[in-house]
Amino acid sequence: MPNTELTMQLNFRGYWRHVNRGGLPEISGVYAVYRCRYNQTTDKVTLLEIIYIGQTDNIRERLWDHDKYNDFVKELQSGEELCYTCAEVEKNSLDLVENALIFAQKPKLNVLMVNTYNHQPVHIRIDGCCACMRYTDFSIS
Repeated sequence: MPNTELTMQLNFRGYWRHVNRGGLPEISGVYAVYRCRYNQTTDKVTLLEIIYIGQTDNIRERLWDHDKYNDFVKELQSGEELCYTCAEVEKNSLDLVENALIFAQKPKLNVLMVNTYNHQPVHIRIDGCCACMRYTDFSIS
């Protein structure tokens, strides 16, 4: 029997500037790390580029003290800072969803899974706070 395509709906919720990362939810899921610019006058953030995608059992804990933080900061240009978004994903689907997102979006700091997808066929639909995502409705076989 062939692998049937699994459909996953991801709802990325919220954007958190690095200084506000304590407000990130304590959920299992995937997260995206952005380069952004914050305008203090308008209190608006301009998202520039997704530089990393990851997964974890606890998003707040993972992004509070990320082991790749120094790599993230090296990507920033003058006047930029880090920003995060996340989507809740059940723990048993984390590997599949992370691999599919990295394979489709190809963030510059992800080196594993950028050119290989090692799971069952999947159709991913993304909505919510997902600026800079190259694809928001895609299938991988």
